[in-house]
Amino acid sequence: MYKLLEYGLIEEAGKIDLPGKPMSYQTTGEFLRMFGYSSLEELPELPRYKLDENKQIVIDELVENQEDQQESQNLQEQALTKTEEDQQNQEAIRKREKRKNGGSMPHRGRNRR
Repeated sequence: MYKLLEYGLIEEAGKIDLPGKPMSYQTTGEFLRMFGYSSLEELPELPRYKLDENKQIVIDELVENQEDQQESQNLQEQALTKTEEDQQNQEAIRKREKRKNGGSMPHRGRNRR
């Protein structure tokens, strides 16, 4: 808070009528200029949130993003497993063909006499 005040990004807006009379703050024109906004209406919406069983804030967008990331990770793992299976199948086919050809593979080096 002190740094925001020091840089002129927020300013005191008065005391709130709550126990302890806490100070409230508001953004300044410098805040808007620094972040490329011309008015408060241009600021993005705050994320949706809900309270969990412990009365802690749970941000829906974060929960959704975590679920999306988990799904993406699962798909990547499935793709890797499929690739590994394909490689194993190709190796098994090569071994079968080698046995089928009597274990001899064409010589790729110099010709022997």
